[in-house]
Amino acid sequence: MSVGPSFLTGHLSGEQVTALVDGQASAGESRRAALHISECGGCARLVNREAWLKTRLSGLGVRRQLRAHVQA
Repeated sequence: MSVGPSFLTGHLSGEQVTALVDGQASAGESRRAALHISECGGCARLVNREAWLKTRLSGLGVRRQLRAHVQA
C-alpha cells in the first residue's frame, strides 16, 4: 500500500493514515505523507486525530487492567 496522497483524491486515505500512525509505512511512504501533511491541514488533522484516539484507547485498556488488579 502506498502512503502518500491518493491518486484519485489528492489526500491520504483512511488506510494510509492508519499505516502512518501505526508505523507500518515505509520510509519513502512516510516522507511523501509528511510532505503532503505539511501542505494539507485536513490530512494533518486526520493524522493527529487518529494518533490521539489510539493513544486514548490504549490508555483505557491499561486503566481497566489496573482497576481489575486493584479490585482483586
